[in-house]
Amino acid sequence: MRWPVESGEIVDGDTYVFDMSTAVGVSPTELVELRDLLPAGATIEARSSGMGKGATAPALAVVVTVERIATDGASLIAIGAALHQVISRLRRKRKRTPLTEDGTTMAALGAASIGDLVVGMRYVRTVPLLASPGVGTDERDVWGAVFVSTERDGEGLMLLLSPSGTCLGVVPLEAELYFDGEQWRRRAVPPE
Repeated sequence: MRWPVESGEIVDGDTYVFDMSTAVGVSPTELVELRDLLPAGATIEARSSGMGKGATAPALAVVVTVERIATDGASLIAIGAALHQVISRLRRKRKRTPLTEDGTTMAALGAASIGDLVVGMRYVRTVPLLASPGVGTDERDVWGAVFVSTERDGEGLMLLLSPSGTCLGVVPLEAELYFDGEQWRRRAVPPE
């Protein structure tokens, strides 16, 4: 998650990296408090994120690492809820909402926003819909996090997401060809 540099935070004009000792909300004590909001085994660190990869200015990067990759909807809801708490606490101190470029993080934030709709589903991937991969992102972009049902073949959901973590909408997905447990079926378009 990336936050813009706040006034009072010192940026080196030559390297475009800011002095972490001036970073708001991420002192060693505050990072311990934020870590306590996360699932067991997760780590959190703050570092300067310089220019590049589409960034137009230096930023504060807050990196959360979860010890295992979660792909089931229920786990992503829990991780996303914890991330929302971290974001909320930092937003109060930094006065801004962060952006994320990590697809799994966006999916977790979205899953926490919609709750039970993704329980019983498996996260597949997050893809840029109105964004260019690898060149940065901002609130003008829309990403799609795809989940597939583990119980109903050929069914899923796409969460439409902003890089801020806001869930913009949910679209049901149905494959044309699916297995109903006994035989392969083709959906009629339009449904009969």
